Amino acid sequence: MTDMHVAVIMDGNRRWARNKSLPVSLGHKKGADRLLELLNVAVEQRIKALTVYAWSRDNFQRSHEEQSMIFDLMMLVSSRFIQQAIRLDICVKHIGDLALLPHKVSHKLQEIEEKTKSHQGLKLFIAAAYSSRYSITSAVKTIAERVQSQQLCVSDISESLLDMMLRSQHTDAPNLLIRTSGECRLSDFLLWEIAYTEIYFCQKKWPDFQAKDFKDALLWYQGRQRRFGC
Repeated sequence: MTDMHVAVIMDGNRRWARNKSLPVSLGHKKGADRLLELLNVAVEQRIKALTVYAWSRDNFQRSHEEQSMIFDLMMLVSSRFIQQAIRLDICVKHIGDLALLPHKVSHKLQEIEEKTKSHQGLKLFIAAAYSSRYSITSAVKTIAERVQSQQLCVSDISESLLDMMLRSQHTDAPNLLIRTSGECRLSDFLLWEIAYTEIYFCQKKWPDFQAKDFKDALLWYQGRQRRFGC
């Protein structure tokens, strides 16, 4: 599976906690622990790239209390995260709008990128303050500005041009997208990139999604006959 790119929508932390009559903060903490465990499995399975949906632009509509709790949790687990990335030779990159995140969080993400940029193993893309529609809109605006300034002609606009602009900080399109918690929607995640991606919906909420579940998703993918059309 050395050429495989897997994307994951890590959904269900809040519902997992509420179903167990636990504080929402414990659901998010359990979810963070699950991500650290998943990295071990991804490296073990020799996955080339992993993109995880950590925080969408829409999530800024949540209460200030929950946002603060999640950002504090990111800071709390960052040292463990860095240690694991170094131990596993993981190269970490961020996709999304860093300017929207609290300074301490954006600074920490930049620090992690800097410390792991020379790593040759798994490429981990963390989507935080991310919106696929916003990314597409920004790319279209950039193309329009270049046409207006005569750097581009209208005839230069193509799928490959837009594809190149959207992937400037990313990698190849995912082979497999996993969404946990039983929800069957894409939630504004990699809408351009997943045009022909195989999509695996899992009923388990993210904190319950274990190594076996990840391996089951990979086995399911291996049994698929990919079709790049209807």
